[in-house]
Amino acid sequence: MCINLRISHRQDVILSLPQFLRLTDGAYQSVEDLPIRFMIFKLKEHVTDDELDELVRRLNLAIIDQGVEVWDYRRTLGPFKIANVAMNVFVNFTTVVAMMISFFSLMSSMFTNIHEQTKEIGVLR
Repeated sequence: MCINLRISHRQDVILSLPQFLRLTDGAYQSVEDLPIRFMIFKLKEHVTDDELDELVRRLNLAIIDQGVEVWDYRRTLGPFKIANVAMNVFVNFTTVVAMMISFFSLMSSMFTNIHEQTKEIGVLR
């Protein structure tokens, strides 16, 4: 588990709690005394939404009286997903329009070229 700790007002550090405790050279006696600004947990890859909801609920119950909040990143992904879908629709629509214009331009050029070639062949005969 990696923890992002705020050591000073200008520098963040990512390291484990025991390593941070060793780096303080005795300034803190226990891991519970460390000044932790926030924690980032990396979970198993195949965790379902129901399991994540249960974990968030349990964490909130465990820290309800300490003035700490659990931030679930899934709540902030909603607007990004909507924007991603909208951009994909726009790009796909633009691609289809460009392909149609290119197709008709190519067909027009081919038709004109063949029409002119038939006149040249007729003149040569």
